[in-house]
Order: sequence, then structure tokens, then C-alpha cells
Amino acid sequence: MKLLASIVIALLECTMVSPAFAADRFWVGSGATLPLLNCWECVNNWATTPTGAGGQTVPGSADRAIFTKGTGARNAIIRTKVTLQALELNNLFTGSLLQGTGSISIIGLKGMRVGSGRFIGGNATISVSGSYVQTGGLVTGIMNNFAVSGAVTIGVNTKHTGTQNVFVSTGTLIMDGSGSQTLTLSGTIVKLQNLTVRNTGQSATNSVIIAGVPLNLSGSLTVTQGKLDLATNSQAMNVRNAITVAGTSRASISTNSNITSSGAVTVTSPGTIAITAGTWTLNGKDNQIVNLGGGALYNVTINNTGTASANSIIASGASLAMSGALTVTQGTLNLYTNSKTLTVDGNATLASSALALLSGATMNFGGDLTVGSLATFNHARGTVTLKGTNQTLNGTIGVFNLTKSVTTARTLTFTAGTTTTVNGTLTLAGGSCSALLSLRSSTAGTQWTVNPSAASLASVDLKDSNNANATKYNYTGVNSGNNTNWNNTSDCNASSSSSSSTATASTQAGGGGRGGGRGYAPKQSTTQPSVPRMTPKELAKQKAMKKTEKEKPAPKVKSKAKSMSKSKSMSKSMSKSKSKK
Repeated sequence: MKLLASIVIALLECTMVSPAFAADRFWVGSGATLPLLNCWECVNNWATTPTGAGGQTVPGSADRAIFTKGTGARNAIIRTKVTLQALELNNLFTGSLLQGTGSISIIGLKGMRVGSGRFIGGNATISVSGSYVQTGGLVTGIMNNFAVSGAVTIGVNTKHTGTQNVFVSTGTLIMDGSGSQTLTLSGTIVKLQNLTVRNTGQSATNSVIIAGVPLNLSGSLTVTQGKLDLATNSQAMNVRNAITVAGTSRASISTNSNITSSGAVTVTSPGTIAITAGTWTLNGKDNQIVNLGGGALYNVTINNTGTASANSIIASGASLAMSGALTVTQGTLNLYTNSKTLTVDGNATLASSALALLSGATMNFGGDLTVGSLATFNHARGTVTLKGTNQTLNGTIGVFNLTKSVTTARTLTFTAGTTTTVNGTLTLAGGSCSALLSLRSSTAGTQWTVNPSAASLASVDLKDSNNANATKYNYTGVNSGNNTNWNNTSDCNASSSSSSSTATASTQAGGGGRGGGRGYAPKQSTTQPSVPRMTPKELAKQKAMKKTEKEKPAPKVKSKAKSMSKSKSMSKSMSKSKSKK
């Protein structure tokens, strides 16, 4: 009890100091025994020079606390709240600074520097109004919030040759500046658990820019205000737990690189995720809920390794949209639970795995749809719409309704030898006879099979198709051959021939213009009239007439002499008649 009382008295004496003033204070750790040993709050441990005598004021809100060579290996422990202008563990320090139970507030722009030695955090908070720069040393044990308003740079100097992490935080790093900040990480020896972006700057100056190496978080990412900018330096990100973007217009994530997340993804509108490239991989070991708040991902890969009953990616909130491709290698993309629409602008692929499953109602695909032989495409209601240009259905696929309609000539290809089952209605339509939707097999000459419960096919060019349904469905368009159980009710080729004949007949029936008027001579055409084509019946009649004419005997021709004699005789008779009169 006497020892405890003496320690308390000594601490009180240590803390009863004159007000601090703007100065550098060097830790010399003069106290060799309790209660002065390692005591941050004791004046005996502070000097005005690196090797000076102790007994100076404890550094305060106007001072910079410096740990350097003269300190040697003497450690310091913070037991009360500390407010400083700056804190520096320079590259000559070999001891340790332990945060203990006291919070640390660094209010000056010089912030906090770690060049050597050790900083061991505690369960109290740390706030830095300026920047945090680490060029060496080890920083570990941070268990609470570590808030920085300036840039954060965590690097490694050439003296560090081991594999030990140089910065370890099991708390939360908070980027809470009022202007753009940069978080620069070097190597793979930085271990961050949670990151919160809380930048209060204006829209043009509220970014937290990631630089150096990819951002790896063993915990969660939260953006409450400001923009997490992964795009400027094309940095990847890996988040083991949840990603959350708050519902404010100034909360956003911007990326053009790969992102891996193992927890839920929640974006509350008007918060946004802006993704222009890269692949977002959902690789949890339990169900993951994805709510994009109306936004869209780019490429998405689902590789959830949970058990069959807990490996789902459950779409929530607005529709689930991807401006790139979708790949399901393992896990279930579940759109049924919350009745959400899936839109994939690129290709959609389900790997050949019994654990790869896509389950939904309304789905829109802009590229090819591929279903592996062991995968499951579960579509018991709604419509699958193929909204791209030329597209391919690969594999044996079962859907409820299947639709593709185009206004310009396009091709839809089915895998040869496979069957597409449509339990609702198959709707395939081109724009017209000049804008047909061609339906083709992946191998010319080998049929593709479709079994629709109902079908509506218009302006299609059908080839190598087998309708496996008992009903022989009608279609309009072109029959390009090798089709089974289809009925072409309006052939575009026949329509084209009919239109050509109608145009010719119209030309032949052209009319007569003005004619016959006194003193009027109609203008002669310099164009040769077209010769009308005769029907087979008219040709046969013409041949018969020519044959008859050949069989008639040639008419008798009188000789010229006889004709002249007869003429003279007639002339004499006429003369005699006149004379009598």
C-alpha cells in the first residue's frame, strides 16, 4: 500500500507542471525506477535536446514530442490523454512507445512520423490532423480508431529485411480530411482491418486516392462521405467482410480494377459505385447479400465456397446489373428470393460444376449464354430476353419464356445436338423479310432441337432446326433447309418473286397518253418497248399456229407475160366501148 501511495504521489507531482509552450521536447527517459520508469507524464523524462538533462515540461498541445538516438532503448508508456502538435519517432530511435490507455490527439499539420523503433497502440483512439508518414520501424497493436485528416504513407526502409508486418491495425483507419487525401501502401507487410472514408470536402476535393499496392482489408470498408478512388492509380482491392456505401450523393467508390469481397455489398442511393473495368469477385463462405442501389458492376465472378445451403449471392434492393460479363464458377446467384431482375450486357457463363447455379425470373442477356453440363439454370417463371446483336446459346438449357426480337438482320446460334426447352412461349422475330433473324446450328448440317410449349416465330431464316414438340408450329420467313416439324406459312422468297412479277405487269400495262388530235403528232419514244413475256399456254398456241401455216399449200403465182397480155386485152375492150358511145 505504501508503494502504491508513493507511485500515486509521484504521478501527481509529475503532472503538476507549468503550462507547455511551443517547443521540441525530447524523450530521454531519465527515470530508471518506478514510478518514473517509462512515465510519459513525468517531467524528469523530457529534455530540450536529444541528450540533455531531464526535468523539462511534458510536451503539450503546442509542442512536438521527439524520440531519437539519445533516448537509446528506453521505452515510454502513455497512461493519460495526450494532445500534441506533432509526434516523431525518427530513424535513430531503438526503443518503444506504448500507447497504453491514453488517447492521442495530434493537432498540428506536421502530424505523426515513424522512422524507426516501435509504436505499440492500445485500445484508446488516435487522431492526426496532419499527415501520417511511416518510413521504417514497426507499428502494431492499434485496436481502436486511427483517424487521419491528411495523407497516409506506409512504406518500408532498406533496413527492414524480414517478413514481419510493419503496420498492423485491428481497429479502423479513418480518412476524415476536408480535402483530397492519398493512402499509399508499400509491399505486402501492411495489415489493415477496417477502413472508413469520411472525407467532408466538396465533390471535386473529397477523394481518398489509393496508391502503391492493392488495398487489402481483413475487415470491412465503409464510405460514409467522400469518394474512395481506386481508379486513378488502377488499384485492386480485397475486402474480407462487408462493403457499405452510405445514402448520400457524396459517398461513392470509383474503380477500374479487380475487387474481391467476401461479405455483403450494400449501396444506398444516392450513394454510388462507379465501375468502368475489372472484375468484381464475390468469394465468401456464407450467403452474401448484394444491393447496388440501382448501380451496375462491370465483370462479375461468383465463387462462393460455402455449403450448398449457404453459398448464395442474394440480389437485393434494385435490379442486379453488369455492364460486362457474368461468370458463376461456384455458388448460387439467387434472384428469386427478392424477385430481382438480372441484366448482363456481356456473356453469361455457368461453369460445369454441380455447385454452379443461376436462379431467377426476369433476365436480360446482351451476349452469349453458356450453361455447363453439370451446372443448373433454374428459370421456372418470367422471361429470358436475348437483347444483344448476334448471340449464341451454348449447352442444354431450360427456360420458361425465351424472347429475341430484332429490327436489323441478326443471327441466333444454338449448339448443335443440344435441346433448348421452353416451358412457356418461344418468341423469335426479325424486323421484316429484309431484316431476318437467322436461326442457325453451331455446326452446319447438324440439327439443333427446341421444345417449346408455345411458339411465335416471324421474319426468321430457319435452318437445321428440329421442333421436338408434338405441335407443328407455324413461322414466317425463309426455310433454308434441314428443318423438322415446322410450317412456313409465308415464304419471304415467294413474296419477293410475287412482288417482282407485279412490278413487271404494271410496267406493261402503261397507258396511251394523248393522241389523234388534228394537226398533232405524238412524240415518238426513243426507248425500245419491253417485249412482254408469254405464258406457257400462249407459247403453245403460237407454236401450233406456226405449224399450221407451214402445212398450207403455197399460192399459185401467175407469170408476168400472161398478166401483161390480159391487161392489154382489157384495155382494148375499154377503148371499143368508148367509141360506140
